[in-house]
Amino acid sequence: MTLSTSSSPISTLPPELLHHILVTLPISSLVKFGRTSKPNYSAAMLALQNLQLAIFPRKVHATLAFLNSPTFEDTDATYGEPDYNSPPLNQITIPAPLPVPLTGSRKSKSYSNGQSALNPAQHRQQLFHLQNALACSVLSTPSLAHLLSLTLHTYHIISPSLMEILATHFPKLRHLHLNSRHPYVHDASLPAHYWTSPLFLQGSPIWNALAGIGQRYESKLRLRNLERLTVERAGITSVQLRKWLERNPGLRELTLRNVSGVELDFVEWLGAYHDGAKEDVCSGHERSPAKLKTLVLEECSSLSLRIPAEFRWLDSLFHTTTRNVSDDRILEQTASPSHRGLQVLSLQGSRSVSTPSLLMYLETMRPAVRQITLPDGCVLVAQTSSQPQPQSQSSTALSLLSQACANDFEANQQALSLSGSGSSSDVMSAQPDATSNFSNIGHKPGIEIQPAPFPDANRNGHDDPDHDEKFPSPVSYLRNTTRAKQYTLSEYKPGRGGFIEPDTRW
Repeated sequence: MTLSTSSSPISTLPPELLHHILVTLPISSLVKFGRTSKPNYSAAMLALQNLQLAIFPRKVHATLAFLNSPTFEDTDATYGEPDYNSPPLNQITIPAPLPVPLTGSRKSKSYSNGQSALNPAQHRQQLFHLQNALACSVLSTPSLAHLLSLTLHTYHIISPSLMEILATHFPKLRHLHLNSRHPYVHDASLPAHYWTSPLFLQGSPIWNALAGIGQRYESKLRLRNLERLTVERAGITSVQLRKWLERNPGLRELTLRNVSGVELDFVEWLGAYHDGAKEDVCSGHERSPAKLKTLVLEECSSLSLRIPAEFRWLDSLFHTTTRNVSDDRILEQTASPSHRGLQVLSLQGSRSVSTPSLLMYLETMRPAVRQITLPDGCVLVAQTSSQPQPQSQSSTALSLLSQACANDFEANQQALSLSGSGSSSDVMSAQPDATSNFSNIGHKPGIEIQPAPFPDANRNGHDDPDHDEKFPSPVSYLRNTTRAKQYTLSEYKPGRGGFIEPDTRW
């Protein structure tokens, strides 16, 4: 076929084929291609669907942030073109160093008398403002309006303008990841345990823009179609979180790590919000909320769940209506693609969540879940077959535990309902602690409940799932995939001197 010399050969391609070619190009090439003509600009912007933006003082920190973020294929297979062969295509690194050195450094001595060096607190604040200003300049470009997935790695979000850009410039966004948690970054301007300690999380009204709180923000809010939301290390409050989720009823995956607003009131609201029977909670919304498939609440120090009755908010998420469900029924629901209940739950690192109470809830309600990560890091997955596991001393005790859990579970639930306006702490003080009596439930003479040993990865040279059956799971219908000994949070000590409290005076 002979092409006309007056027209570009690429302009003769079908739009579908042109789009398939453009999605394989890096962002820099897409921007250059879009500058050639208006039709090419429109085609390039439609192909720009995913962006991972990292703004750090050093490029190596951005590389570490990309390596520690969720895999590239998981995001693009859902919200963009699947299977890019080169993951760095959508990754942009913007160096944001400050030219002014810190107090005590060698370069600070060369400054004139009129220029004073910055102390760590001043340096940190200026660094935050610089990173937020650079993020605003990048994300405010009209060429990013068709993004489906956005990941932003920064030290801290403090700019109201940046929040307004996120809330108003991306109406098609399906996946949003705001990451301000970087424990692998060591900066002299940051105090000790800055990335992990909740003491440095402070509430701010800038989150009102994303939550649509107030007439000013509600009328301009366009971020209403999120399906996956990940927030790491943020001082957002419980009320702001609720409003944010209400504005995005299509949310199916929620990940919150070290977020101050994740507390008992929030998770109870979350359970009621996804309960279709409670019309008063969902009234006034544009549409009923979608069912969550993945819920990750990790390292949330404000989340306190002490007794089994405080886990009842999970009933509506798991779609548990009856108790003592058979193993065959659980296996059928787990394998069914039409199962609408919660499939993945993680509470790893949430120290105020009682593991024994969670296990008691699982044994009583027996939800059809594919994977659960306990607060101590132990991972439990669904069984792949209905064949019974070999009974051991601990598993026999666990079967007795499941028989006696229901009575104790009902007692705790009635205690909460009879307390009226009283807090859960008052109920716990009036009722025996379910955690302390965990080992006595279902106890019979001659049977002592012992923790199940964890397998050694190098034991007998075996490393296949079949050998996991020798090590019973703490939940009778789930399989324990932990390979090495897990230390509980109460036993964990980072050093000989114990925990180092962060200096909040910085």
